[in-house]
Amino acid sequence: MWPEHLGVGKPFDPDQRMERFLLAYLQDREKQSEKAQNSLSQVAKYSKKQLFKSSKNHLLGIYAIAQTDGEKEAQQFISQLLASQHGSSPQTKALVEFYYSHPLLEFNRNFIGTLSEFINSQ
Repeated sequence: MWPEHLGVGKPFDPDQRMERFLLAYLQDREKQSEKAQNSLSQVAKYSKKQLFKSSKNHLLGIYAIAQTDGEKEAQQFISQLLASQHGSSPQTKALVEFYYSHPLLEFNRNFIGTLSEFINSQ
């Protein structure tokens, strides 16, 4: 829900990566792989546009890029993220470490729970 006093209510270009990532998970479970891929593509696209901002939601972007464009592209995104102005921050280092220690082997409830816990911590 968006505040009503913002005109139409929705801010310009909001960060909806978590919602879209969870939507992709639900679509994947319902065997709607084309819709799931579209949702993941939106997460990847938004993450690539937001390299200049420090955010734990970049982790969702890394996973989305790996799923839609492949591991090589995900590695390239990680390199760009680490080379950005926030690349040496503890938060950025922690999300990269999380990605390497929690590969997306199966898009299931346990993975989503672990990922959500990490993003909502600290």
